[in-house]
Amino acid sequence: MRDRKKMLLIVLYTLLLLPAFLRVDSVSAGPYLDSAHGDILYGVDRNTIDGVTPFPDYSKGNCAHCHEQHASIEGQTTAPSDYLLFYDNYISQTDGVCFKCHDNTTTYAASAVVNRSYSFRAGGWTTDTLNDILEAFTDPPSISSHNLGNIQSFIATQSWGFTSNSNPCVACHNPHSAQGDPENSPNTAKTSASRGWPVSRPSLHSTDNLAWGLWGDGTGEKMSDYAGALIYQAPYRYNSTTTFEPDGSNTQNGSNLTDFPTFCLDCHSNSSIDFIDWYAATGDKHGKMAADATGSNYLDIDTPYTNANGGQYVLSCTDCHEPHGSPNTRMIRKEVNGSLLAGPVTTTNGRETGYLCRQCHTDDRDYSSSGSVNSWEYVHHCAPDYPYSQSSCSNCHGAGLARVVCGGGGGGGGGGQPIDCNNCHFHGSDDSWAPASLRTGRGTF
Repeated sequence: MRDRKKMLLIVLYTLLLLPAFLRVDSVSAGPYLDSAHGDILYGVDRNTIDGVTPFPDYSKGNCAHCHEQHASIEGQTTAPSDYLLFYDNYISQTDGVCFKCHDNTTTYAASAVVNRSYSFRAGGWTTDTLNDILEAFTDPPSISSHNLGNIQSFIATQSWGFTSNSNPCVACHNPHSAQGDPENSPNTAKTSASRGWPVSRPSLHSTDNLAWGLWGDGTGEKMSDYAGALIYQAPYRYNSTTTFEPDGSNTQNGSNLTDFPTFCLDCHSNSSIDFIDWYAATGDKHGKMAADATGSNYLDIDTPYTNANGGQYVLSCTDCHEPHGSPNTRMIRKEVNGSLLAGPVTTTNGRETGYLCRQCHTDDRDYSSSGSVNSWEYVHHCAPDYPYSQSSCSNCHGAGLARVVCGGGGGGGGGGQPIDCNNCHFHGSDDSWAPASLRTGRGTF
C-alpha cells in the first residue's frame, strides 16, 4: 500500500513538473527570419545546382539556397565562391551571385524574383516596365546606374569592415536583414500596411550581420528627423494631388521615409565618389543651403511645395533619383512629383535636364500659355526676383533670343540658342559660367 502511495506521488509530481520540461520558448524571429531572404513563406528559394534540377527540398529561406557549406549537395559537386556562395560573389556590372536570382527568371530561382523601380514602388507609376535588378544595371534599358566596380573599390578603402572581396551590393544591403519594400507584393506600389526597410548604412557595417541593422526603420532615421529645423515635403504620388510618396498615404513630413541623404552621403560626401555637399549652409539649396528669398514669389515652385516654406525645404535623394539605374542620365527618375517627365533626359544635351526641373519649378509654359515646355525665360529674366537683366542677350545666347513671356513678348534679337542647363545647374554649382559682368554669386542648385 505504501509503495502504491509512493508511486502515485511520483506520478503526480511528474505530471506537475512535465510542462516545465516540455516547455519550448517561442523562437525569436530575429533579423534574418524577418528579412526578404529568410522569410519562411516567400524567402530565398533556389531550384537548381549548376543548372541541374531538382534542387534538394530545402524550405524557403534556408541558408543552403545561397551557401553551400561542403561544396557538395546530394552527391553533386558544386563550386562555392567567397563566403561559400553557390556562384561567384561579384564579377562585373551585370554578373554576380545577386543577379542569379534578381533577374526575373527561373534559371536559378524557383519563382521569378521581381524588383520594381522606385518610380513604381514609391511614386505609384505602376505602368513602368522595369521589373528586376539586373535590368536596372544593364545598358540598355538603363543608360545610367551605380558603378558597382567603383563601389567595391571604394568600400574596401574605408574603415567599415568591408574587403576587396566584398560584393558591392552589400555596401547598401545587409542580405541577412534587408526587407522587401513593399513586402512580398512586388507588382503593387507601397502602402502604409506593406512597408519594409531594405537598406543598411555602409558606415555602420559590421562583420556581424546581426549587429548591422537596417537604416530607416527606427527613430532618428527618417526624413522628418533629418530635416530638423528645415522642412521635408513629400512629393505627390502619380496622377494624384491628395496622396504622397512613398506609400500613397496622406503623410507629407517624411516620417514614413528613410533618411536617404544621411544614407547616401556615407559615400557621396567623399571626393572620390561624386562628392555632394548636402549638409552645409554653403552647399546645395536642395539640401541645407537656404534658397534666395527676395520676394513673395521668389521660388516659383509647383504644388505641393509652397513659397511660404520655400527657404526651408530639403529634398530626399530619391525624390529625383532611382537607387539602382534609370533610362535617364544621372539615374534621374522618369516619374517625379506626380507625373511623368515631359521629355527624356538621355543625351549630353543639357537642356533636357529642364524636363526634371519643371516637375517642381515654373517653366515658361506654367507661367504663360504663350510659353513653351522646358523654356526658362520667365525664371531667369522676369520673375519677381529675376537674376539677369534681359539685355545684352548675345553675352550668353549668341545672337540673342526673342522675348516670349517677358515684357509682352516680341522683343529681342532672335536667332540665339537656349543655354545648356548643365552650365549652371548641378550639385555644388553657381553661375560662374556666366560673363563676369552678369554673375550674381548665387548657388544655382
